[in-house]
Amino acid sequence: MSRAPGSEATPASGSALRAGSEIRVLWVVGLGAFLSSVSTSIVGVILPRIGAWSGLGVVEVGWTMLVPLIVISVGLLPVGRAGDLMGHRRVYLAGLILVGLAGLACALAPSFPAFLAARGVQGVGSAALMASSPALVSMLAAPGRRGRALGIISTATYLGLTAGPPLGGLLEHLGGWRLVFWAQVPLSFLLLAVTLPWLPEVGGRRAGRQVDWLGVALLGVGLTALLLAFGRGNGGGLRANWGLGAAGLAAMAAFLAWQWRASSPLLDLRLFRDRTFASASVGALLNYLAIFHATFLMPFYLVDLLGMDPSRAGLFLIAMPLVMALTASPSGHLSDRWGSRWLSATGLAVTAGALLGLGGLSQSAPLPLLVGLLCLLGFGAGVFVSPNTSALMSAAPPDRQGTAASVMALARNLGMLGGTSMSAALYASGQAAGRSAGLDPVSAGMGGLHLAFRVGALLAVAGAVVVLVRPRRG
Repeated sequence: MSRAPGSEATPASGSALRAGSEIRVLWVVGLGAFLSSVSTSIVGVILPRIGAWSGLGVVEVGWTMLVPLIVISVGLLPVGRAGDLMGHRRVYLAGLILVGLAGLACALAPSFPAFLAARGVQGVGSAALMASSPALVSMLAAPGRRGRALGIISTATYLGLTAGPPLGGLLEHLGGWRLVFWAQVPLSFLLLAVTLPWLPEVGGRRAGRQVDWLGVALLGVGLTALLLAFGRGNGGGLRANWGLGAAGLAAMAAFLAWQWRASSPLLDLRLFRDRTFASASVGALLNYLAIFHATFLMPFYLVDLLGMDPSRAGLFLIAMPLVMALTASPSGHLSDRWGSRWLSATGLAVTAGALLGLGGLSQSAPLPLLVGLLCLLGFGAGVFVSPNTSALMSAAPPDRQGTAASVMALARNLGMLGGTSMSAALYASGQAAGRSAGLDPVSAGMGGLHLAFRVGALLAVAGAVVVLVRPRRG
């Protein structure tokens, strides 16, 4: 059996769009990326209020974040493939509608189970926006401006991640935690009204193509089991987590085996035969594994080890995503002129250096040095993301742009979760070793922090090596 992934696609070309049309497309798709990232990041700050409303503890309320993460991770490949088959505009519009309706359901939820169900639906909408946004931009932007356009979408995503926590705190202060979700409703439908006339359709409508339902089922079982195993910590018991992990690995192995045989696979594994696509995918995973060692552990360093007030610590934590947002678009523009290979490697090398610097901090380190290292970490990540995304999207054929965007977003999600779990385990291990050696709690915690950051630096170095494997391209 043979398949030619790019042989039957006749999508709209970005070069056919006039400059004004391209700017409008970037506006609506960028706002959608902002909305999807805000709907994910805005909730963390109101978890204590949700716990007080539901009468549940921290572990139970944590499902407020875990449910949409699982749904997004499982849904990315199916909705990306749906865009390839039915059109990315349709998937994008469906994502906007789901985010708005689910926000309304969250605001009106009479019970915590109903609230969790609404959060799951919101995860489906966010997955649709995450998968369709890069595909739309990649197919509609002129080839010489693709990196810059994808950089703008990355900037919108990081701005959403940056704005989410303070915006959530402000809305909760003004009207309670439900206002956080009420506010998402008019924003979603206002963006929908603007998108309908401005966004053209690309891709899709391939007669005779079937949905790979067996692939969807195997992927859903495998990723859900793995995410539950790694995302709950010790909440479900060590034996249960090992069982979930084993079941997840078995289901994912069956999924990959099936994808080689399926006539219309959910994930065409032949994409990974392209060195650029494979190196960009693995490089993205390693990048997020590395930086989330810092993202997860910096609050512990600032609050638990330095004794900083959480509100003040939050101001320090804005530095990294803010610099990422400022850097993503210029680096994408440079990749259009210079290619992605050395820019991607440079970004990961800077990330490794920043993590090594963080791994050498002491409890008495000057705060300007800390801010400088966080800015350096954000700079490295910003330099990496847009060129790497442009390389991955350019390496995929036109009728697999949705799949390619989903692979990138899935690498990000898995890197976030894996980096969080890995850094937590390393921190706990180093802390326990320090306590066994007779160190005080703060010194033992610093030892765990240093260990985790140095491992994160090694992951970034590995990522730099991986992206250099790709061939030289203009």
